[in-house]
Amino acid sequence: MQNNREKRKNLFVSNFNDFNIKKVINANKKELMPDAIDELNWKITQISIGEIIKVVYFEKGKYILLSGIVNYIDLEYRKEIQISKKKIPVKNIISLDSLL
Repeated sequence: MQNNREKRKNLFVSNFNDFNIKKVINANKKELMPDAIDELNWKITQISIGEIIKVVYFEKGKYILLSGIVNYIDLEYRKEIQISKKKIPVKNIISLDSLL
């Protein structure tokens, strides 16, 4: 049986499963500096499932800002992160920040 804290957590997370904010900017892809790559890699390894994050990634000639709950992380095989229903390859991520 779940305790009250787990019930509240599950209720909170289930209410925000479709939470996302999306903005799109058309632009050419820019390369990150080595220091920025190291910082981004560190941030990616620190996120966990259920965390609310804001990520900027490049896809089809556009930079996309997406905020939402992390539903899935695979950094070994597929190398992707899923926010709400959107799967994002790690190689396309430009920036990442936790919102909580």
